[in-house]
Amino acid sequence: MRYVTVQVLVTAALLGGLGGCLLPERGDDCFKEGRACPTGYLCVAASESRSFCVLGSQGDDVPSADLPDATDPGDAGTGTDADDPADPGCTQPRLVGTYDLTSTFDMVSGLHPAVATVLNLVFGLIQNPTGSLLLLMCGDTPCGAPGGGLCDYLFTDPDNPSLASLATVVTIASAIIDANLSALLADACPAADPAVCANTVQIAGDVGLSLRKFQFRSTMTCTKEADPDGLLAMGDCREVWHTVVLRWTLGKDCDPLDDDQCGAVALSMSAVPGIGNAVAANIEAQLVPGKPGYGLAILKHSLGLKYGALASFAIERIHLPQIFGNGEDGLPAVDSYEDLFGALLGGRACLLQANCCSEFAKTVVAQTGTLPGLTASLIEGACEALIQTGGACLRDLLIGLDATPQSFQVGTPAGAPCPLQDNDQDTRFDGLGTREAPCAWDAQVTLGGSSFNPDAGFWGVRQ
Repeated sequence: MRYVTVQVLVTAALLGGLGGCLLPERGDDCFKEGRACPTGYLCVAASESRSFCVLGSQGDDVPSADLPDATDPGDAGTGTDADDPADPGCTQPRLVGTYDLTSTFDMVSGLHPAVATVLNLVFGLIQNPTGSLLLLMCGDTPCGAPGGGLCDYLFTDPDNPSLASLATVVTIASAIIDANLSALLADACPAADPAVCANTVQIAGDVGLSLRKFQFRSTMTCTKEADPDGLLAMGDCREVWHTVVLRWTLGKDCDPLDDDQCGAVALSMSAVPGIGNAVAANIEAQLVPGKPGYGLAILKHSLGLKYGALASFAIERIHLPQIFGNGEDGLPAVDSYEDLFGALLGGRACLLQANCCSEFAKTVVAQTGTLPGLTASLIEGACEALIQTGGACLRDLLIGLDATPQSFQVGTPAGAPCPLQDNDQDTRFDGLGTREAPCAWDAQVTLGGSSFNPDAGFWGVRQ
């Protein structure tokens, strides 16, 4: 039997290092009744009155009588250096390798009111598409009033447009938009009963819920082991955040409680306008002894993630197609604000010919008859202005939230390192946290000059 030189272990503990495998938190009396070492660790005698838990090769119990006495220079056994990675009796599990990480962020709760106002403007298009579209065209919003002269025909008080003061023309226009909306929702609904997808208030709530579980997939690659103090210098480990995942379960034939991929829609980070590539960052970290095992403390660091760009991307490229049409039926996908405006005004088929505004104008004029000044060209011009400027405005409002450099930061909370798993005790870490018990991110996002700390967590497995 090969023995660990206990003098080396004790010295490492006194110096504050990890000593390769020492578990100092168990104290110096693991031979005492009720203080047995955890599975995978051996109780090693340093003297008649001191003993320590160290990582064993098989978790076998070693009788105290067989252990060398570190107080006797002549009784060193066949000890080896505690930092010798070749010694199976005293080696902390190896970290080097690549791990697939899954991180989840609540991107909605706790937002500053100014930021929430921008997001709610976009949510309104889903919750009440007809009313929001009319107010976006003529109301007092950050996007101005691109409806121009048409607004005089839509509201009884054009200077103070309100959904409670609608003119006769807007009643007709609303009926046209509502009919197109119903067709969009029914055609896009994945459920056998289209009525499941008809409640836009519930759908808007589902969008909010999905943003509360905004998910990223990334890799963490460590090319060096920690030094004797457990430190991993900047660049010893590197992250690459490469995929955005949102779950949309409305009408899906699966149970999101049992299937974590139920309704999952994954898209490459390189597809996100304003980001354009996978986001990489070098990290600084430390291996910290745990009870039992080790944890990984990751220093808070900046990522090139952009909240506004991500939120706009999620709504346009993931939510809108799922709600209003993803193109699987042969018609164009509704995957932008501009597409949504056009489809609501002229029906989704008009996206093929890009003639949504002319179709809308013809339909309105056909039902309103001849009103002085209300011409097809006036209606079409207002419609075109809304599509061209309204969509860009909403997008710019969200992306404009990212003006602060280094606005997205993550790290593990102070005093709460992420537990590292060595499930098969092969002296290699198998993962970080678990799906059932994820590690916490201490996240900070700065938007429009204000910061908030979204609830966030992560877990990972070795590739």
